[in-house]
Amino acid sequence: MKTSELLEYLSRDDKWYLGGGKALVWAPEFPKFLDSPGFWDQAYYLDHAICPVFTFSILGEDHEELHTVSSDRVWRPDCLTQRYAADGNIAITERKCVTPFDALASTLTIENKSREQRKLDVILWTAQPIGSFAGHPFYNAVTVSNPLPADDGIIVFDHMDLNPKDMKLQKAMAFGADRHPSSHCVVASQLTGNLPEWRLTPFYEKMQHGAMPNSVSTSGVAMDLLGIPDRTLVYMGLHFRIVLGAGQSESLTGGMSVAPERAGAEEALLRSVRGSKPAFELARAEWEGFFSKVPMFECSDPYIEKYYWYRWYGIRLNLINIGAFNLKHPCVGEGPNPYYFRRNISYSAQCHLMECRWMNTPEVAQGSVLNFCDNQNDSGLLPASIGATENLDYLIYHSNWGMAIEELNRVHPDTAFLEAVYEPFKRYLAFLDRERDCDGSGLCDVANQFETGQEYTSRYVFADERADEYSWYDLSKNIRLKGVDASVYAYDLKRVLSKMAALLGHEDDAQAFESAAEKTRVAVLEKMWDPEAGFFFDVDRTGEKRSWVKAAVGFYPFMTDIASEKHLDIFHKYLFSPSEFWTEYPVPAVSADDPYFNDESEWKSKRHICPWNGRVWPMTNSHVCEALARASIHLDPELRPGAAELIRRFIRMMFANDDLARPNCFEHYSPTTGKASFYRGVDDYQHSWVVDLIVKYVVGLLPVDEPRIIVDPLPFGMRRYSMSGIPYKGHEIAVSWDEDDGMRLTVDGLPAGRRPTLGRLEFELPSSKA
Repeated sequence: MKTSELLEYLSRDDKWYLGGGKALVWAPEFPKFLDSPGFWDQAYYLDHAICPVFTFSILGEDHEELHTVSSDRVWRPDCLTQRYAADGNIAITERKCVTPFDALASTLTIENKSREQRKLDVILWTAQPIGSFAGHPFYNAVTVSNPLPADDGIIVFDHMDLNPKDMKLQKAMAFGADRHPSSHCVVASQLTGNLPEWRLTPFYEKMQHGAMPNSVSTSGVAMDLLGIPDRTLVYMGLHFRIVLGAGQSESLTGGMSVAPERAGAEEALLRSVRGSKPAFELARAEWEGFFSKVPMFECSDPYIEKYYWYRWYGIRLNLINIGAFNLKHPCVGEGPNPYYFRRNISYSAQCHLMECRWMNTPEVAQGSVLNFCDNQNDSGLLPASIGATENLDYLIYHSNWGMAIEELNRVHPDTAFLEAVYEPFKRYLAFLDRERDCDGSGLCDVANQFETGQEYTSRYVFADERADEYSWYDLSKNIRLKGVDASVYAYDLKRVLSKMAALLGHEDDAQAFESAAEKTRVAVLEKMWDPEAGFFFDVDRTGEKRSWVKAAVGFYPFMTDIASEKHLDIFHKYLFSPSEFWTEYPVPAVSADDPYFNDESEWKSKRHICPWNGRVWPMTNSHVCEALARASIHLDPELRPGAAELIRRFIRMMFANDDLARPNCFEHYSPTTGKASFYRGVDDYQHSWVVDLIVKYVVGLLPVDEPRIIVDPLPFGMRRYSMSGIPYKGHEIAVSWDEDDGMRLTVDGLPAGRRPTLGRLEFELPSSKA
């Protein structure tokens, strides 16, 4: 497969999400206006909404609107193509995209299929809300100011919004087309239905003589009849005349850009709609360029192959690369939707390091860590999430920073990066020791149900029957639970900090961290492992009483060297048991025999947004797949078929109704039916790692500290696979398997290993590049 073929390979007719790899995405959760030209449903700039964006209205010779009827839609990562019919003989093709300059652009190609000349007026317009009112998503207040047409026919204006947590974001927006308008108008109106309907606009009456009045007026009394101030719509319209002979067509591109400042917004729009290439070609080139930066992969399992490429689409869709506000470094948002997800979130950042390390440069993976170092507070806490202008910097998510940093550095060794993150993570560990290990047990406490990222589950009922009533914003009420996941993460951080300290010449620190890691390892084995039950359990605040809850985090110690051969029966007794975790679609967050287990998203009889009492979460699956795969490689090769089967079933679950054309990633799934949380409206959720599982366990490339290549794939039963362009310690690796040709390894284009059967290959790298 060629890079140029991937966009078409991923095409489908049931998606609409678009992103440009910077700050702006168009990913409305529950769109109402997909059948209207333009972008009337909300867009997102970082973690803030812009609603609406813009639309087109097409007027006939009598200056009445020609109503468009949508006929079909084709989505690709770079472009959403829609076709419309109007007035019987007007055909319209629209190409929507997000350009690499943070502009939403729509190109209309209007074709006259009649035998007569048509004189049309095309109005590109928007209606930006001002004030506080129901119906504007997520926000208490929006202010639009200074909408001024520039000499180039572009309208530039300031846009500021506040969400319920007072996240103020001042930005600039530019609105215009690929040519100067014939006329324009900017006018304020008291609030009315803000819909993409021509008759609702002031322009409907102002175009009395086939043109707009070329006026700008945003003043007037702001109070409405109920005494509520500032409930206003600012209408901005640009008018274009198009004359089409019989059988002729013409294209018009309109767009809206967003930037921190006015000059940047205007430049972004001009580069998007008046450059040497159409906007949709700019978007296509950028997407193809992105795909060229990741390893090329093909295999005989169509689901694994399709999902590999779909996951890379999801990563770029959610990419944040703006170098401004609180996000100075590139990173990946957890999802495309504000307020919670289009941010750098610590719980999901571990996933993004694991996946983005396989890009040909480490900037995105490293940036996902460096933003947290930049935004660390004085206590050493790393924020739960980082937004454009506001951080959740009094809360944490427990995350496996140690493993993620170690794994990144194995692929892209970088001493300067380790030096940059060493002191911040040393301070963070001091915070954990002080605030989450007050008794010095070596285990790590969970202080509320949210900071593990796994709320509404029996894990916390064990600690406090009212745990699900406590808000993470009210720190006066908390629980204390020594969590298996939190303690495993703390162990890995201590272990990796010890390695980093030794590498950077901090010998005293290295020994101290090594001792701390050993203390945690012993505590997990002595306090959390129940030899009679054969499972790792959470422990109460005293450190003496184990929980009765069998949670999927009980498998996490196998991601490290804490667990050993003596603990392996946990997989046969629990993971592979249909009455526990081996459900029709494994792995539920808690065992199927848990008294609070529910497979339909209900917690205490009410459907919840993020329940962890029985649903299958891709985040948990990534961890358990990792734990089982590592155990199969390092402890018991008899587990290898089971590890391959779990990874395969995990990936297949993320295809709606097993339809090869419909991969996705939702927050959680039913362990019984595999049905996804469609009700959340959140597609393409980047809260897990899958690319990394494919590289390591399908292809078999296992990164290590030493200058050595180890390839040892799990038995997926494939007839063939190949992956090339894999970055590894400054080299480019390729691995292939074919039933007829055997297994091959190349390094920098040169043969480095071969065997006739699928199995283990090793190669010592030249020390100069290692």
